[in-house]
Amino acid sequence: MVFMRSLILFVVFFCSNCLGGLIITEIYANPVLDESENEWIEIYNDGDYIDLSGLVLVKNGKEIKIEGGFYNGTGMVLHRNSFALITNSKTRVYNNFNVSSSVLKLYTCSSLGGLKNSGDSFSLVLGDYIVNASYNSSKNGFSLIYDGKNYVIGSTTPGFHEDIDLHSCDYSISLSKVNESYKFFIKHENGENSNVSIFQEVRGFFNESYFKKNGEYYVVRQKTLTFNPDIDKNGIYFVEGYIDSSCDLNLGNNFVSYPLVINNFEICNSSEKIIYVNNTVYEKCGIELNKNYHLNKVYESDGLFIQRKIIYVFVLVLILIVIAFVA
Repeated sequence: MVFMRSLILFVVFFCSNCLGGLIITEIYANPVLDESENEWIEIYNDGDYIDLSGLVLVKNGKEIKIEGGFYNGTGMVLHRNSFALITNSKTRVYNNFNVSSSVLKLYTCSSLGGLKNSGDSFSLVLGDYIVNASYNSSKNGFSLIYDGKNYVIGSTTPGFHEDIDLHSCDYSISLSKVNESYKFFIKHENGENSNVSIFQEVRGFFNESYFKKNGEYYVVRQKTLTFNPDIDKNGIYFVEGYIDSSCDLNLGNNFVSYPLVINNFEICNSSEKIIYVNNTVYEKCGIELNKNYHLNKVYESDGLFIQRKIIYVFVLVLILIVIAFVA
């Protein structure tokens, strides 16, 4: 796990992306909607406080002036160990994202030069200081995080330290029963895409294993798997699924379990009968099984017969308890 602040303290002395103690730490170039109003550039000050008056964004040879004070009058002074966010003056970033309340809010009167999704480069210039940034590609809905050498795809954290491994991911698994089958849903929540191993299993009430099925898949968004366990023995079971990925740091959503009850005893409704002819079943649960019969006996359904047995046993036990108590 890489703690971003420790990384910043190291790279400040060797960083071509630094202006004095100023570092371009995050670029959000590929918003889901309204590109110009949701793009931002995050900078971090690891040196003494710095007055950013006169700071300009240079892109494609064009200088774009950066100003402060439009949003709650925050001005242009960036204190030590603090973040600033550069957006355009019509931004929707503070409405659509979880932005740190302590961030310094800076603006351009136009767009941020139109940060390209396919890769781009720009510079921040303040007097004789220049800090450069470039990236080769971006991912829709994800930020580009500076790792000390390059900009890599990561989660959006405007105004916060990236206290995560920049190459981490998060996959989740869920389960639902559809008719006689079980559907496992493996979902890519965020982070990098990765191979995901899935382990599907049926376990007994005492944790004994009855049926297993494993596999590995490269999951970009979601993978659906159908599971049809072949269990015919009566009992209580649990259909379980577990996923594993080398980059997944959130293990709380990697396991799912679903109860399964197998009961092959046929019990008729109380209103239905089982008809025996010469000790052969002729009709069971309203279904005629044999037309060649002579009616000798008619018995109640299996369900009522079992219930009657239970009542007899209960009464017998009660009588024995009374007798033992009196004696």
